Amino acid sequence: MAIRYRGERAAAEGEIESFCACVRAASGAATAGEWFDSLLDDPNACGPDLLAAMAGRGWRHLEHAERLPRFLTRLAETPQADFAAVARDLAVIPRLRLPVLMVLREAAPDSAIGQRLAGLGH
Repeated sequence: MAIRYRGERAAAEGEIESFCACVRAASGAATAGEWFDSLLDDPNACGPDLLAAMAGRGWRHLEHAERLPRFLTRLAETPQADFAAVARDLAVIPRLRLPVLMVLREAAPDSAIGQRLAGLGH
């Protein structure tokens, strides 16, 4: 996938805007889920811009039973990301509503998600 290669090259060169543009452009492809998996495996790749691109354009790939919890965990681990807003936006999507709510409900209190949820009550 040429867009993935271009995006990875942009990321290596520190061109975050180009990288995120490539992620958004590739989000419609069936193979984007595999790229999302590799990005979610790399904590250095998962900044707020990337997570926003994944949630905004690639939410269909978050319907995956393992990918959604990993995405929400990375989101919770990213202090610059607005965890509550992104989780709420994903929960508004009918096909993601129940899976998002289940991940949030099942989060251990000491997990990144649990800590972010606890911080919302203050």
